[in-house]
Amino acid sequence: MKTRAKTATSDRIRVGWAVAIAAATTSRVAYAFLQPGPSGYDAFAHIAYVLFLDTYQSVPLADQGWSYFHPPVHYALGWLLAQWGSGDVLIRGLSLLSGAASLGVAGLAADVTGRALGKKTPFPLLAFVSVAFLPPHLYSSPMPGNELTATFFGGAAVALFLANTGRKAPSRGRDAGVGTLAGLALLTKFSGLIPLLAILAALTWQYLVSRTTTREFAIRVGIIAGLAFGLSAPYYARNTVEFGTPFAMSRTFPLVAAIENEQPPGERSLVDFIQVPTRLFSDPRPMSDHLVHSVWGTVYARTWAEKVADPDLRRALVLAGVIPTIVILLGFVRSLQAIRRERDALIDVTLVLLAMGSVAAFAIFAWRVPIFSALKASYMLNLSLPVGLFIARAAANPPLLWNGARRWLIPSLVVATSVFVTLAYMPRLPREPKNPAMGVVHAHFGEYDAARETLIGSYERSKQSVLRAQARETGSLLSIQEALAAIELQAGRPQAARELYLELTRKERPNSPIVAPTDQLLSSAAVASALAGAEIEAFGLLDAAQRSGDFAEALVNRGALWAKRGNLERAQSDLRRAIALNPTLAAAHANLAWVLDHRQETAGARASRKQADELSQQTPRDFPYGVGNGIGLGARRFLLVFEGDALSLHRPGRTRR
Repeated sequence: MKTRAKTATSDRIRVGWAVAIAAATTSRVAYAFLQPGPSGYDAFAHIAYVLFLDTYQSVPLADQGWSYFHPPVHYALGWLLAQWGSGDVLIRGLSLLSGAASLGVAGLAADVTGRALGKKTPFPLLAFVSVAFLPPHLYSSPMPGNELTATFFGGAAVALFLANTGRKAPSRGRDAGVGTLAGLALLTKFSGLIPLLAILAALTWQYLVSRTTTREFAIRVGIIAGLAFGLSAPYYARNTVEFGTPFAMSRTFPLVAAIENEQPPGERSLVDFIQVPTRLFSDPRPMSDHLVHSVWGTVYARTWAEKVADPDLRRALVLAGVIPTIVILLGFVRSLQAIRRERDALIDVTLVLLAMGSVAAFAIFAWRVPIFSALKASYMLNLSLPVGLFIARAAANPPLLWNGARRWLIPSLVVATSVFVTLAYMPRLPREPKNPAMGVVHAHFGEYDAARETLIGSYERSKQSVLRAQARETGSLLSIQEALAAIELQAGRPQAARELYLELTRKERPNSPIVAPTDQLLSSAAVASALAGAEIEAFGLLDAAQRSGDFAEALVNRGALWAKRGNLERAQSDLRRAIALNPTLAAAHANLAWVLDHRQETAGARASRKQADELSQQTPRDFPYGVGNGIGLGARRFLLVFEGDALSLHRPGRTRR
């Protein structure tokens, strides 16, 4: 009878695994293919990082764009996807990458839980379900950002460390694997440091409470820490040299600074980390007055009801999260009890340290960056493995004494919550309109028809919203039109670009960081006019761009026009002034070489051409001149350059044509 009962239980567990894996995989694939374009936190800023890598084959610096402060590994994987030469492949591929990382993290949670509570028990399955269907995993899985990739590398380092340490004789090779995975986590996101510190702290705890020799302890710490820090050292050393800190942020980037300065609350007090208003259950909007000064209340609301617009559904999700949250806290207590009871409870020690480190790091970040956007629940994804173990610990030793119900109550509640959460989030994605940033992605790969269609659709929707509200055109609407004009120019349709740019020059421009400065807009309009054959008009636009002071790009373009019209002296004067203002402009040196050639100054022309060739292969140090600039194609600064005796559009030396 016992054998038959065990067989039946095993069969149910296998069926449960099949259903859970199928449901989790289906949800990730659906998210990847149903979304209309890059979506989620700072979506295009993450895509722009990939486009920067594709344009320059170089890692950007933190102050060059919105999300450029992140380490590069996740975006290098995106760059590999970009080699297919398709915007859709890049976007869907990054979503599938995040979805696969999420599933991998859930699998790792199941693995470490199985090591603690038995692999043939239902607890690994419970841990998998608890993590795979946790809302931050569901709504983060289609996002193109680096959070799930970093969580996977960090979680894999922890899981391999626990597997290796559980052996009678830990393998040096596996320790090297732990160090490599931890290094990859550090090279994906700053928070990759937390799992590494948890591993090193757990090793120290084991050394202090067990019979591990000093030599063994030192060797293992040396291998793991040496590889992790060794792999990531070049990147963080560059940050230290450039910015004086290894953890440089992009907060000085104009668009980031402008948006952060408008976000509440702007400062934090200790009370913000203590109060959790009960009103969050009736009104869980994170930006509401009662949550702005509640760190943990905001995190709770954003964990369970992020990106949910319907107020009734939002309240239902927040209420549904109460029981799993209580179970997680109970499981945390059970892990502490296991540590106290067992001399070598290394799994619980490591995951408790990881949990405490993640919460502490989040609190420090919330204090140092006192704005709403710093309280994303996805910033705590390093809690994934601990959450899986804690829920399983609570289920293995519940506080209830209800005979038969005790065994299945917590798993049933967790599964029911997971089903509800999945159904609540799944239908949302197809309803979103196509993101205008997708037009910029298409343009990067030369898919101009798709880019044009996307941006025109976005412009018409935004225009109708402005007309319904009887409001002035917003920065968002103007930025879409700027992007459309830039795409027409890049696509070789200067007349279409000229018409759009001239219309833009006649519009009132709001003080918004997402629209091009007036001098930049006028210079870009002049490039379109010049290439469309309206050179006199182009001169007027460039003179207007210069009225507020010398603008290097306008000088480059005006110098090129003077050269084309045969006024080599004025051309040389403008080009040398441009170079004095910004000596990194390859187009300025190339045009100067053309002018000097025609003035029979061979040596000077040769030197300028050499400088232009060298600069065209370099990555810009300041604001990039390619598509992947962190805002969009509209903010690209277009320059004229000679090809033979004709003017054409200058492109970075390694950009896609």
